[in-house]
Amino acid sequence: MKIWTLWLQGRKAAPEFVQKVFLLWEALNPGCKVTVLEKADADRILGTIGLRKDHLSPQVQANFVRTWLLANEGGVWVDSTLLPTRSLESWLPDLLDPAGFFAFSSSGDPNLVLQNWFLAARPENTLIQAWLANYADYFQSERRWPSWKRALYHGRPVDFIRHRLAVRRRDMTWFVDPARGRNCLFYPYAAHNYCLAQVLASRTDVRAIWNRVPFRTADLPLALGRSSQDPETPEDTFFKTVPEYLPLSPVHKLNHRDGRFSRIASMVAEINGISVG
Repeated sequence: MKIWTLWLQGRKAAPEFVQKVFLLWEALNPGCKVTVLEKADADRILGTIGLRKDHLSPQVQANFVRTWLLANEGGVWVDSTLLPTRSLESWLPDLLDPAGFFAFSSSGDPNLVLQNWFLAARPENTLIQAWLANYADYFQSERRWPSWKRALYHGRPVDFIRHRLAVRRRDMTWFVDPARGRNCLFYPYAAHNYCLAQVLASRTDVRAIWNRVPFRTADLPLALGRSSQDPETPEDTFFKTVPEYLPLSPVHKLNHRDGRFSRIASMVAEINGISVG
C-alpha cells in the first residue's frame, strides 16, 4: 500500500517532530512505500488538475494533493503531523474493505463529515473521485481568503458581507451550494469538507458509499493533541498521561509547533523498538 504525505519545503527541511513522524510511518509499515511530496510535486498535480496556484493557500494546495493522489493512485494520506502508534495492517484493512474508502468521522458540525488528516482509498473510488471533481470545480472560479481589504480591492464588498452572514448563521454549505453561495468570492477554511458534504447531498451513489464506511470517531485521534492545550496542566503531569492516550488510537493528530511532541514521537519509537534519532 502507498502512503502519501507532504512537506512543501522538502523532507530535509521539516522540523524534528515531523522528521520523526516520517521515520515512524516507514518503520511501522515496512511493506508500504512512503512518499514525502514537496512543492514541485504539488505544482505538478495542480497543473494536471488545471488550476492556477497563484492564490491557493498551502492548506488548499495540500487538499488538492491528497485528494488527487487518492483518486488516481489510491493508498493512504497522512498529514505530516499525524503520529502513528502501530502498523496500518494491524487495523486499517477491516475499515477500508467495506467501501473502498475510510476516514475518521467528525463530531460536532455534521457538514464537516470527516477529518481529512487521514484518508484511505482504493484507486478510482467513486467517492474520492466525485469529491475531487467538486472541489476542483469550486476553485476553478476565483477564490480569496476573506478580508475587508480584499473585498475592496476586488470590488466585492457585498460578497464579504454575504460571507460574514453565512458564517454568523453557521450555514457553511451555503458557500458550495450552486443554488446559493457558490459564486461568492470568499471561501471558508473547511471548503474541502463542505464540498464533500455537497456531493453527499446531491449524489445518492456517493452517499451509499459513505454509508458503508465503518464509523470511527475522530475524537480519540484528537484527544492527545487537545489535552496538550490545557495551560493549567503541568508539563510533568502531561507526560505522565501520554502512555494512557497512546493506545486509544492507531494515529494521533498533533502539530509541529509544540516542541513536546518530538518527545512523544520518541516515546512511540521506544515502545516499538524503533530508532528515530
